[in-house]
Amino acid sequence: MLCALAEKRLHGLLTSIPLDLPDQFMLFGNATQAEECDLRLLSAVRRQAEQPIAESKLITATPVDFAAAKRRLARVDRMIEGLEPRTRRYAALVRKVCDARATGENPLEVCLTRYVNSGRRVGQLTADQEAALMRSIERYRRDASIRTKLQAHDKLVADCRNRGIRPPGRATFHTRLQRYSREVRAHTIGGHRAFHAAEAAIDPKDRTLRCPVPGLMVHVDSTKFDARCSPDQLQGFGFECPTLYVAMDSASGMPLGYAVLFGPSRRLALAVLIRDVLHRQGVLPRYWIADGGAEYVGPWFEGFCDYTTATRIQPPPGAPRKNSLAENALGRINAEVAHRFLGSTDPDKAGRSVTAKQKSYATACHNYSTIVAELETYLFGDMPRTPVGSTRTGPRDEWERSGGVLEQVGCIHVNCMDDFLIATSVPLDRDVRVDPIRGVRYLQRKYVSDELLRLIRTERPIEIRIDCVDSHRIYVRFRSKWVLARTAQSLKRGGLSDASKLFEGAVDGIRRSDAAKTRAEIRRQRTQRIDDANAAAKATRHLERQFDGTDQAQSKQTPEVEEGGFDWGDLDQLIQPFDVEKEGA
Repeated sequence: MLCALAEKRLHGLLTSIPLDLPDQFMLFGNATQAEECDLRLLSAVRRQAEQPIAESKLITATPVDFAAAKRRLARVDRMIEGLEPRTRRYAALVRKVCDARATGENPLEVCLTRYVNSGRRVGQLTADQEAALMRSIERYRRDASIRTKLQAHDKLVADCRNRGIRPPGRATFHTRLQRYSREVRAHTIGGHRAFHAAEAAIDPKDRTLRCPVPGLMVHVDSTKFDARCSPDQLQGFGFECPTLYVAMDSASGMPLGYAVLFGPSRRLALAVLIRDVLHRQGVLPRYWIADGGAEYVGPWFEGFCDYTTATRIQPPPGAPRKNSLAENALGRINAEVAHRFLGSTDPDKAGRSVTAKQKSYATACHNYSTIVAELETYLFGDMPRTPVGSTRTGPRDEWERSGGVLEQVGCIHVNCMDDFLIATSVPLDRDVRVDPIRGVRYLQRKYVSDELLRLIRTERPIEIRIDCVDSHRIYVRFRSKWVLARTAQSLKRGGLSDASKLFEGAVDGIRRSDAAKTRAEIRRQRTQRIDDANAAAKATRHLERQFDGTDQAQSKQTPEVEEGGFDWGDLDQLIQPFDVEKEGA
């Protein structure tokens, strides 16, 4: 099928439906028909990313105005029924309600109030205070010598007193500072790395899909395996921690290969990694995503790419999220494997001061073969079948899965589809976290849009609703408007049918529960396996007395027995000097 598509013998939906969804990817024999269907479906996917335009006054009304409207309508109804005398103040409102019902409009819209617009409309700060406040904010964002917001406010107070102005309060300073992006301040104090760390999440409408073909694009990165493989007495190596390289498939998150070598990051380890990938997969990826390390930008890897016609893609400097698949894999390895071994940095920090005399033994690690064997089991045994995040399935499963309108009298007519979508969405009351940088987090998903991040800086969300059909879309209500936010997975599922989305939402709870049980079972198995490896390691036998709780002072009083020597602790039979002389004679 791919060859037929490449040679234009068949035609498909190449821009709207990914190739790894064969049930939805339709084939056409006519190129014109395929282009027309592809354009229509692509336009439908784009419309899903557009911000809603709510036209109904009831949808955009605040809770205060909506509650007041219901009270006013109830009083008008009592006046119409004669249960309450009509007043001159309500005479015009009664006529509007009667006219709305006569024309078929909603009488509740007529009774809406504008209480939310009441109150102060002009700020309390003078022009001089506003100017001093802007100078202080700009100085805080550009001057790295100002460490904290409190210090910036103290400088604002000093500046205002020198000019004879009443200084604004700290709450006013912090509120005004939240209107501006944090990226300028982050770049001032931390450079490019801090700038990319504070960078806001990307709206899904501006994202691109990951590579749909397994094994075509790979993410590569390296780190120090946080466990010592030799005692401190052995200085011949010149290093203690090996360097770990991993290659992660972009389409499924499946580990394609790894390499563990002693020494710093270098092209030798990268060459071992490439061989390991070829040995395990039988093919080499065409696109390699790697950072600006010397082994990736050097002439060796450039020559390799020229030989194999491969392409290297370099993320921006200081942006680890661009290479998140490899970064997360390395972090999980150090957290779930390396830190469980004796001699790693994490458990050694607490007992280093206590066992200072035995530091060379206490920080000793398993031998190289033990770590390689555990990494082999973790990378290609645990990780491919461990569900991660909101995918609910493991990388191995993703790898295998990839190979007419009539008018009717009396019916309700929907004039604005956005109003209808908002009204039929389900409100979220708990387990929702709103972050002005990352967006809205709910059930291990992140919902983001540019409009959402912009409004969070100045307004507080009033209500959050999740779409009843597509669980990757939410609507967030602010005082000024409703905004749409989506997850990164919504791009891939935008072209699916409503039935497919409903089925996915129905089994989401079951998958999440099963995924939690699977993660717990794999974690227990890994813990038992690492405990067995720790107990079988020869380099930790000297720590048995510490584990058993034996007093160190008592152990020091008893001389240790060398292999093949005399046990002076066993004095059941005393040896007299004349016995030694007799033996000598």
